[in-house]
Amino acid sequence: MNYPEQIPTAYSADSALERAYRLGWNHGHGIACHNLPSIGDAIDRSLDWIGLGKVVTSDNIAEYHESLCFAAETNSRDFSPFEFIAHEFNESEDSESLWQAFESGIADSIRHDLEFYSYVEMA
Repeated sequence: MNYPEQIPTAYSADSALERAYRLGWNHGHGIACHNLPSIGDAIDRSLDWIGLGKVVTSDNIAEYHESLCFAAETNSRDFSPFEFIAHEFNESEDSESLWQAFESGIADSIRHDLEFYSYVEMA
């Protein structure tokens, strides 16, 4: 599993929230490293809410990569093993806080992973 270097203070004081954040981080990391666009790819119109254009370029690849990641994350909630995480969180008395920690872990992980990408045009 991939884990963050630091847990946000809002989640580190409670072991259940820290675990939810770590689960979210791992989930986001898997998505970010497996949904890589390439320069020259056609931009999926259903994912382009901000008008990136028709083709992935060196100017829009980072934004498109993030769009792909968040779309993939949303779609992943329709399938197991996510159903097990959802059941666990929904059965907890602190469900809302667990979901918030999980969502933060996902977003932080995706954005952390994307910081290290170098988008170069291949000849």
